[in-house]
Amino acid sequence: MLAEGETLAGQRLEAFAKACGVTQPRAERYEPLPGCQTYRSPEG
Repeated sequence: MLAEGETLAGQRLEAFAKACGVTQPRAERYEPLPGCQTYRSPEG
């Protein structure tokens, strides 16, 4: 089920980026920031 959601999001990402004003060259240059998508350990 999670993989289905990722597939759907991937299919819609280009339209979303375009709606946000992100150009193709800008998208190609993008590098994620370290730690921007981290999750706490349930034990931590």
